[in-house]
This record gives sequence, C-alpha cells and structure tokens, in this order.
Amino acid sequence: MGVGAAEGVALLTLPALLAPSLALSGAPTVTALVAALNPVGVCGSTVLLQGPCRHWHPTALLALGGVLGVAGAGLAAVSPGAFALCSVAVLLGLSWGCLHTTLQTWLPRLLPPRARARAASLFAASAMLTSSLTIPLSTSMLLDGARAAVFTTGAAACAGLTCLAMALARRWT
Repeated sequence: MGVGAAEGVALLTLPALLAPSLALSGAPTVTALVAALNPVGVCGSTVLLQGPCRHWHPTALLALGGVLGVAGAGLAAVSPGAFALCSVAVLLGLSWGCLHTTLQTWLPRLLPPRARARAASLFAASAMLTSSLTIPLSTSMLLDGARAAVFTTGAAACAGLTCLAMALARRWT
C-alpha cells in the first residue's frame, strides 16, 4: 500500500495539476490540450512496452519510467509555459505507462496467488486515495504561487517511488 500511495502522489496527482498550473500561468485556452496529451503519453508507452522494451527487466522499466517522471515534473517546476507543460503531460504519460504497468503487473506476483487480486486492489485504492488527498493541497499551493515547490516535490516523490520500486525489484526478481 505504501508503494501505491507513493504512486498516487507521483503519477496521479502531477498530471491532474497541469491544467490548473497552465490556467494560472496565463494560458487557459490550451488547458484541454494539456489534459489530452497525458493519455497520448500513456498510449506511447504502450508502444514502447510492446515493442523495443518488451523484454526489459522490471528494474529497467522502472528506471525508465522514473527518469521520465522526474524529467517531466522537473520541467514543470522550472517552466510554466504552454509548450513546456504540454511536453510534461506527454512525459508523465510515458512515465505512468512504464512505472504503473510494471508495478501493477509485477508487484502482485511477489505474493501467493490467493493474495494477488487483493494486493492489486489495495495498491490501486491507496494510489487513488492518496491522490485525492494530495490534489486539493497541491491546488491550494498552486493558487498561492508555489508552482515550483509543488512540481519539485512531485519530482522528488517520483524519484522516491522509483528508488523504492527498484529496490523491491532487485530484491525479489
């Protein structure tokens, strides 16, 4: 559940904050575009996962997803413009595909077969609950002008999630 909570902060909250961040930076007309580009990144990661990355070890997929997520959140922290945040949306979508897909398929396999479905459900529930608690706090911080702090914290959360997941993957794969 801890890994799911970390995923909620890093991978669910950050994309949800892109449109409000863009609206606050003075470019409200492209907020729908930034929201639509995250799923484009997720679809792009599907192509990666079924193509060139198909035979990669879980730690490599986790590392790739982590690097993409940290890069996206870092870019959002330093550049509030429309082009940058559209790029961030794609990067976070690619990150989601690599990190979430690997965690959701690999992590439950560490448990006995009878516990796998429950573990996957608890993982997803903790991610959703954490994100639903983090979004209002982060939005409030955005309204107070703390955009860089919000996305820097998101980059740190993504880095932490990646390190934790890679440590688990190295130990149990």
